[in-house]
Amino acid sequence: MTISANGEILASAGYGQISIWHLPSFQRLYSLTAHDDEIRNLAITADGRILVSASASEPTSIGLVKVWNTLTGEELGSWTEKTGASIAISLHPNNKTLAVGTDFYYEKPAINLWNLETLKSLGKLAKFRDGIDSLAYSPDGNTIAVAVGCDIQICNMTGQILFKLTDHMDVIECIVFSPDGRKLASSSGMDQTVRLWNLQTGKQDYCISTTDDDCYPSSIAFSPDGKILASNSYEHNIQLWDVETGGLICSLGQSEQISSVLFSQEGRLISRSDSNINIWSKSSTMN
Repeated sequence: MTISANGEILASAGYGQISIWHLPSFQRLYSLTAHDDEIRNLAITADGRILVSASASEPTSIGLVKVWNTLTGEELGSWTEKTGASIAISLHPNNKTLAVGTDFYYEKPAINLWNLETLKSLGKLAKFRDGIDSLAYSPDGNTIAVAVGCDIQICNMTGQILFKLTDHMDVIECIVFSPDGRKLASSSGMDQTVRLWNLQTGKQDYCISTTDDDCYPSSIAFSPDGKILASNSYEHNIQLWDVETGGLICSLGQSEQISSVLFSQEGRLISRSDSNINIWSKSSTMN
């Protein structure tokens, strides 16, 4: 699931299918069958006009990236990536450069860069020893965070590793920068933790263990003001955390397992389950 920065377009994905929503009116504009395999990631430009979808097929070890015009549903182009079971994508704040992170198979995992205007390859930013599970550009576009196994590597735009964040005990499934770019949050459903990192010091601020609540957080999101961090749970609830203290603000119950969470620019929390997209009022996330 992804939302445009202008708050107009929301895109969600199921197995091979994409749905495009007009968020202000809560109307689904259309759905399309986009991939033959499971769609692993989506990314959208700030104006909501261009959507990128990425799927991966473990048996064939081929990843497929497609670019769409959200106004018409037209496919603008596509390309394949040699990868394993996962494929990660992140759109640069300039809305022109797409980073694609691959899993290990035929070649060493790498970050491959693509120009979204020309759909031409810009080459490799960096190679890694282990598969890439998540990518995130910083808000200023000067660095990129790369989840590689249990570690997070912070790289500059030449591919140089500036420092590593290494406290997770298992595979990291989601990483996200705070709106001001000074913090990074990470989550692992495998080690059942959500962690907050200070990027000025390269140290962990705190670790939130979710084992007592039997949660397996695989999706996290900052509120637009950077004060709240939301995490999903396979146990039918969303947890909201105080970013400053790491304390639990509240849990929002759901009737289904939650696969992803995000915030709109207006501060509304949006969650996705297998059959529903739920939009919460800003006030409900502040109680």
